[in-house]
Amino acid sequence: MSRILVIEDNEAVREEIAMILQFEHFSVQAVGDGRLGVEAATAEPPDLVLCDLMMPQMNGYETLAALREVSSTATVPFVFLTARSERADLRKGMELGADDYLTKPVMAEELLAAVRAALAKKMRASSETEAKLSGVRDRIAATLPHELQTPLTTILGYGEIMQTDAASIESEEVAAMARQIVGAATRLHRLTENFVLFAQLELLAQRPEGIHLADDGNRDRAADLEEVARRKATEAGRSDDLRLDCAEGPAVAAGAHHFRKMIEELVDNAFKFSERGSHVLVKADVADGHLVVQVTDNGRGLSAGQIEAAGPYVQFDRERFEQQGMGLGLAVTRRLAELYGGSLGLTSVPGQGTTVTISLPIRGDSRAPACSK
Repeated sequence: MSRILVIEDNEAVREEIAMILQFEHFSVQAVGDGRLGVEAATAEPPDLVLCDLMMPQMNGYETLAALREVSSTATVPFVFLTARSERADLRKGMELGADDYLTKPVMAEELLAAVRAALAKKMRASSETEAKLSGVRDRIAATLPHELQTPLTTILGYGEIMQTDAASIESEEVAAMARQIVGAATRLHRLTENFVLFAQLELLAQRPEGIHLADDGNRDRAADLEEVARRKATEAGRSDDLRLDCAEGPAVAAGAHHFRKMIEELVDNAFKFSERGSHVLVKADVADGHLVVQVTDNGRGLSAGQIEAAGPYVQFDRERFEQQGMGLGLAVTRRLAELYGGSLGLTSVPGQGTTVTISLPIRGDSRAPACSK
């Protein structure tokens, strides 16, 4: 049985609305002002709020704003009841996040239709959210064990050999095993770092003002970009495949760590999904008040459907191609770009390659030197 909270200062109207809803087998709680309504809703969140607009002490707008600030009531459907029908009232209510707007006196059929529509909309949203969560859980279950076990197997395997055969292993062999252990540990560290960072960014997206804390001023982003790109090329053993084309451009209002993280993930993916001997181009330029960075590979590319489905914990053609990672790198980069007021775009042609573009707002008119070719 759906619970409906009615907030109406007119006792007669309040009782009439409650009676109509109860007759249709809804559970109803009715209160006489906005403050009592907020207290009731936060104590036990309802499935729907019907709220008068013009009330003493706390009007409908203030009531809605208060409920939207509380996590437990932020998504509860909210329908205004008012005797005023001016367009300004309608517009302001919708801008605040109201789901519907009924003008009193409300006919029973109109009231019930609005209530059922709002509840149905909420149910659809809940179903969609649950489906997405279920999909994420399935993808995590399918990819996480492999991504954790592979580097752990390497670490444990070489560690056991070094432990049991320490007396007979040549120093060169020890060094080679140590390199394998460090490589596997680095992979595991990056996986856990991205896992935690993605979760933090999803939370930060709920209060994007916090991203300004990461702004460290007019830093030389071109030098950051070049250093990261060359380092990732060296790690991949493909320094000769890297091409840099970075025109002089402004610094961006983004933290150094986050900017470098975005470049690192894009360049790493480009090398990961392309063959040795094929070029990876890292290009940066200025357009429409943004620093635009493009990373292009000549790898296997993605289809239109794969581009649409790309996201965290998603891998493509796992049965045909060995690959590392859980799709978190691109998701982290996209979320970082968005939090800094920018965007991420992806274009790809199967069998020809992929270009990922991030666009970040510039900071003032500070100029950064160009990348070396």
